[in-house]
Amino acid sequence: MGFEPNTVGGWFDLNQNIMHRMGEDERKTKKRRTPAPIPRKLAAHLRRWRAQGCIWAIEYDGARVANVKRAFASAVNAAELSGVTPHTLKHTAITWALQRGVSTWDAAGFFSTSQETIEKVYGHHAPDYMQSARDAMDRVSRG
Repeated sequence: MGFEPNTVGGWFDLNQNIMHRMGEDERKTKKRRTPAPIPRKLAAHLRRWRAQGCIWAIEYDGARVANVKRAFASAVNAAELSGVTPHTLKHTAITWALQRGVSTWDAAGFFSTSQETIEKVYGHHAPDYMQSARDAMDRVSRG
């Protein structure tokens, strides 16, 4: 991902604070890769990297990382971790978002995952999970 629109991958629009997950020439697939707002802390890092002369958000020795999957696997290996994949990181991020009270609607949009999947797989992590049922049971009268 770079800091300008390109044909090979997504890009960060730091003027509008939007992360575009697809390059201009990439074809659409079933995988949702919709634009999303850039979190403030990440935006600060991205601005610093761009100010330092980076052209790409993911660089190694001043060049764009050609294969992010291979680079991720190398980083996991170098850190001597096991079982860490981009999917596990996404799973963790969605879980944490719901635990912090993010709505399933907003989580679905931000993480490019259907609201149905968010509710089915992660919904039990929300602090208000089954709250209305709990409230109803608390109101049950005895007698």
